[in-house]
Amino acid sequence: MAATFAVAMIPSKAFAQLQVSENFFVTADIPEATDISFIVYKVTGNEFETLGEITNLDFQLSFNSEFGIYLPDFFFAIDVAPQDGAGVPSVLIEYTDTQNPNGGADNGLGAKAVGTAVRVEGTEETTLAQDTLSGIDGTNIPARDIQGGFLRFYLGISTGEPGTPGVPFSNGDQPGSYEGTLTLTATIT
Repeated sequence: MAATFAVAMIPSKAFAQLQVSENFFVTADIPEATDISFIVYKVTGNEFETLGEITNLDFQLSFNSEFGIYLPDFFFAIDVAPQDGAGVPSVLIEYTDTQNPNGGADNGLGAKAVGTAVRVEGTEETTLAQDTLSGIDGTNIPARDIQGGFLRFYLGISTGEPGTPGVPFSNGDQPGSYEGTLTLTATIT
């Protein structure tokens, strides 16, 4: 038995090809910051209590008879961040003792309080500067060091722990109110 094959010839049709391009212009506008906020927290242990945009940072000290020094019951954290828009500020830290019952230039809050500037990115903190308030006075934290996060400034009273700056208050200090002015100047350029 012989196999039979049939081949059909289909006339070719010319298919027209249609190609159309359209450009779509995509934009996303990020507003520029219109303000900078300074939000203060009272920190006890690992608990942050929001105090808001207050400016009076009053420490409560308790005498520790074992070490013979006055220790703080808490410390403060100040978050510096742009408001209502984007931008990364540089931050200038300045400090001046305004009332020192000890009477000397090196034994008031400037020597007994400690400031630590950190960049906060997510849950990670990176220390940018740490010293007594007198020692950190005049420190400028450039925006490039804060990029990717925001600046948090911790403010506390020296506890005398090894490796930390400052001298704790003791009974050798004069009684009275020790006062000073901490100025954080944030600039977005």
